[in-house]
Amino acid sequence: MHFPKYLMHSGKWRRGVVNIINPYNNRTKNKVKCPYCGHPVNVFYTEKAICRGIFLKCKNRNCKKEFELRI
Repeated sequence: MHFPKYLMHSGKWRRGVVNIINPYNNRTKNKVKCPYCGHPVNVFYTEKAICRGIFLKCKNRNCKKEFELRI
């Protein structure tokens, strides 16, 4: 999908941002937690998500362990 760098607005060129509609709301998204300490990681998933081979590192200062995200 190609989005133009500059959008035409009321006869003048200006730098614009294209809004992409997100079909999921916050209730259908779940946050990933570290399996070792339970600290939430900044990754979200839905019920229909399928994932393997994604490695994340825990941001808890006492944990810092790396784990694989498998859904």
